[in-house]
Amino acid sequence: MYANHIRYFSWAYSEALRKSPTLNNIKHAYSLILGYPFAYEAGEVTDVTGTVITIGDLVYDVGPGVPNVITGDTVKQFDILSTGITVEDWYSDSGLIEGLVSSDIEQKLALHLDSTHTFSHSTPMINFFKKTFLPAGLHLV
Repeated sequence: MYANHIRYFSWAYSEALRKSPTLNNIKHAYSLILGYPFAYEAGEVTDVTGTVITIGDLVYDVGPGVPNVITGDTVKQFDILSTGITVEDWYSDSGLIEGLVSSDIEQKLALHLDSTHTFSHSTPMINFFKKTFLPAGLHLV
């Protein structure tokens, strides 16, 4: 099962890295890096009971997260199945960015990533994500 998960994770993450760095794409890639559950295959959500989501023949447990799908929803392959990641920039929340950024950083080049849930993650993978996916000049706060 673990090998199967690594296969899908590698596929999902490599696809995420090839996308342009929009806020939605950054949020999706950051969710993957932090270990948020994602759909292995596209399909229809046939059941959501508590933290357990069934899509076709596959069953996912979002653990400490909150499912972001309901029965009857259609999901694409690699869609994140749990809420909890937020991404704010100057345009979406200038007050937050002003409060987090020091005076030597251009506020419009600052990005705030946050997670409300803890899943398994790797600090080296997070650092790799920050170096490879985020555009040059963008500062994480």
